Amino acid sequence: MIQFIDFELMLLRDYVNYVEEYFTSKAKELDVKFKELQTIAGDDPSRDQMENYDQSYYEVMLDNLIDDNFYIEEFTQRFRYSLIIQTYSFAEKYLSKIVDYFTKKNNTQPVNSKYLENLEKLISPNSIKKCEHYNFIVYFTDLRNCIVHSEGVFYSDMKNTKRLGGLNTLKQLKLINFKETKGLKRMRYKIIIDEKLFIDKSIDKIENFLREIDELLQTQY
Repeated sequence: MIQFIDFELMLLRDYVNYVEEYFTSKAKELDVKFKELQTIAGDDPSRDQMENYDQSYYEVMLDNLIDDNFYIEEFTQRFRYSLIIQTYSFAEKYLSKIVDYFTKKNNTQPVNSKYLENLEKLISPNSIKKCEHYNFIVYFTDLRNCIVHSEGVFYSDMKNTKRLGGLNTLKQLKLINFKETKGLKRMRYKIIIDEKLFIDKSIDKIENFLREIDELLQTQY
């Protein structure tokens, strides 16, 4: 199993680097354009209101740059959201294969559709929870579920406090951030992935978790 994992993760990491480099280059281009715009003198003709328009040419250029910056930031977040989903699906695929193999081999039935709970039944009691990266996988699952089921948004009066705990733990570890919006009766939180580093760390931790599971299975079967 490990050789297939290595190859798939190599492709995933290359894909992450390729797209992140594109976003970084576009952000740098916009930063240069913003600085160039700031050098335009206050008495420059481009700052004069255009005929039949409510804006100057300078204001139009500034608005366009602000729009471009918004799209780069929004697309970067959506890309990172999609990577979290892809990375989770990658882990789920291999862990599900393990569950399927051993349930058939032992002529048993899965506990439910949650692969972590099924793995706990297959492996000696509590062994899986001793894995160094087990807790991260639980938190990462909470993050993925929030992105898939509510587009990365949750509220202060959220009933599913279990998921909220996982998200807060990731924030405390400074791996993710929240954009807070105060409403009349509750707070709205939008998950923000500030850096590519979180994606890199997530891939590394999931890879290491799969290796830990592989070692556990080798000792028990």
